[in-house]
Amino acid sequence: RNVLFLDLAGAVFGLAALTIVPISVAQPIFCNGLVLLALYSHFHLKEQLGQREWLSISLCFAGTLLLAVTLVPRDWNQTSIEWIQVKLGLVLLLAAPLLATLEIWARRAKRGNADRSVIE
Repeated sequence: RNVLFLDLAGAVFGLAALTIVPISVAQPIFCNGLVLLALYSHFHLKEQLGQREWLSISLCFAGTLLLAVTLVPRDWNQTSIEWIQVKLGLVLLLAAPLLATLEIWARRAKRGNADRSVIE
């Protein structure tokens, strides 16, 4: 249950971030989530990563650093906090039920595949 909650919370926060920052900024940051996952799997789970994986990790990280260096500062005085709150509320209302439905569907599909493999 904790995994489902964390998965849904991460997706909702990701969608909420897209309501605040442009996708050109958010996507490289999301990419770094995969970098962290790969590093976790290598150092904690002792997974072996090949040259292609290390190159991908390096490119994602370097791209995010380049984005951070070249990013133009935003004038937050011009930003309407109320409009951001409305967008975040809409994201929560629309995304949470959709993600919960997708999770339930995926669990049922997985259970159905497991039942078929037992029968065969």
